[in-house]
Amino acid sequence: MVNGASATESGLLMLPIVGGMLTSSITTGRIISATGRYKMWPTLGASVAAVGLVLLSWMDAGTSYAYNAAAMLVLGLGVGMVMQNLVLIVQNSAPRHVLGAATSGINYFRQIGASFGVAVFGSVFIGRLNDQLAATPAGVPEGVDVRGGEAGISSLTPEMLRSLPEPVREFIVRAFADALPPVFLFGVPIVLVGVLLSFFIVEKPLATTIGEAERDPGAEPADTTGKAPAE
Repeated sequence: MVNGASATESGLLMLPIVGGMLTSSITTGRIISATGRYKMWPTLGASVAAVGLVLLSWMDAGTSYAYNAAAMLVLGLGVGMVMQNLVLIVQNSAPRHVLGAATSGINYFRQIGASFGVAVFGSVFIGRLNDQLAATPAGVPEGVDVRGGEAGISSLTPEMLRSLPEPVREFIVRAFADALPPVFLFGVPIVLVGVLLSFFIVEKPLATTIGEAERDPGAEPADTTGKAPAE
């Protein structure tokens, strides 16, 4: 809205966060496969994501896209270290007979958390935006409602914004730019709680076959070669 980008352009502007998630997910996956160690990644990823949220909270109407892209990249790197690796941790820890339920449970609670987060942070943003739009700026023609009338500000599109008088357009752009960035800071404590919870993850040897995690840790590894033991 601030930059006047269309829906397609807005999606393309989000590519840095997608690239960060893709890069860190693949990189950490290869490292875990090589070392068998995974406990550190949720802790590190959540910490990096918190830094990304702080960087995003410093944006304003005059911030360059290069800065925004860098902040989104940092956030994406952090999220990529966490999301897929949590699936790995659960699948590596769950007994074989509940592996499907454990995997579906991850997706279920992830969707619940996402829905709850969007609702809460969206409400905070709209509340801040309405506060920013409460006063009509000087120079706005009489009878123009900067809050979108009965339809509300949520119905405003970049095309509609460009059709408004210049004072109204600048006022709304400034309102969006001031209302959104602080919302990112509200997510930092939640991410830091995730950092604390990650310290309680019990790291088990990385399983190489289905059901291997259920084996007694003190037992000898199962022979999967099919060869008879040497006399």
